[in-house]
Formats: sequence, structure tokens, C-alpha cells
Amino acid sequence: YPFCNTSLPLKTRAQSRICLPSVDEKIQQLSNNASTVPRLGIPPYEWWSESLHNIVVNGPSFSFDGPVKSTTGSPRVILSTATFNRSIWSAVAIRLFTWDNNYPVFRLRNTLGFFRFFDFEEKREWL
Repeated sequence: YPFCNTSLPLKTRAQSRICLPSVDEKIQQLSNNASTVPRLGIPPYEWWSESLHNIVVNGPSFSFDGPVKSTTGSPRVILSTATFNRSIWSAVAIRLFTWDNNYPVFRLRNTLGFFRFFDFEEKREWL
């Protein structure tokens, strides 16, 4: 599937990830305990920690015995915010939107709880 092809641009991969699943499959992905989509090879994913702390172990559905071999954690958002240090905010944001051990982080949860897809290079001016 195009969304798994790391040689494609991120925007192409994100569009593929959005367009390939059916409406029912997308709805199943909206809970914090996103179920598997066998047809597309998408494993189950517990994303309660969202990406504000990067990918972290949280719940039984996420393990490191598959393609993901490690994780990176960021400080709690409220602590980072309390620094009033824009360079720290930028550093955390850059880390959230980049690759972690060649494993793409596609799902970033916004305040409404829906998935958002970003092309970081196009959104750099937000920082």
C-alpha cells in the first residue's frame, strides 16, 4: 500500500492512508483503542497517549515485538508549556512530526479527537 512506501512523499502517503480505508474502517480508528484493519495490514493501536508524548507504551495492544523496536517519550505538555520557552516548544513539535526509527507517526489527535495528517515541511511556519 502506498502509505507504507517510505520512498513516497509524506503527503502522498497520508493521502493514501486517508483514502484507502472504507468509512466503517475509518470509524473503527476513531476510538483510543483503534482496531485492526486486516485488509490494509493496519495493526490495532492504543493511542490514548496521543502523540504529545511521542509513541509510548500505553495499553495491551501496543508492543515492541513487531516492526517498532523502540520508543521516544517527550515531557508532559503542561510542563513544557510552563517553561515559556518557544525553542523547547519547537523542538518537541519537530520531534512529533518527524520519523521515529523509520516508523511513521501518521495519527496525531487534535482537540476534537479526530485524526489529523500533517506535512511538516509545509507547516513549519506554525512553530
